Amino acid sequence: MKFDNSNNTLKIKLKRLTVLLVTGACIGTVTTIDDLDLKLGFSRHIISIFILVVYIIYNIFRLLKEYNFISFSNELGKISVRYYQIVTFGKKAKSFEFPLAEFYKYEIQKQGLKNVLIIYQRQDRQIVKYPPVCINSLKKGELDQITKSLDNIKLY
Repeated sequence: MKFDNSNNTLKIKLKRLTVLLVTGACIGTVTTIDDLDLKLGFSRHIISIFILVVYIIYNIFRLLKEYNFISFSNELGKISVRYYQIVTFGKKAKSFEFPLAEFYKYEIQKQGLKNVLIIYQRQDRQIVKYPPVCINSLKKGELDQITKSLDNIKLY
């Protein structure tokens, strides 16, 4: 099975862009309305700062959720996982690959705001734990595909 979540990744990027444009439009609108200060009773600059703070909090929350592009494959006799965080700057692509015969188990854990997939490999009488892959960007059906595929590998 070969799988990636590029459609969902695109939706996340478009949502981020939409929030940026709406924030910019709101700040632009608030700063150009002349009599807004008299109607609300406080400065339009304070309103602009409030909108900006809400936008920054949204981005911090989004960064803490750590949405990833994930590509998973268990074809050609090996498990291959490639992923990178969906951020504007500082993308670090990570990957790991090993033979299907060395697959040991997997776990899904909750770590704060993140749900992570941890894959273990059996290697020379030792169990190797790969770094956790954040799966927050996967839809339920996509996660089910990966878990069913990994469950089928465990049966062999």
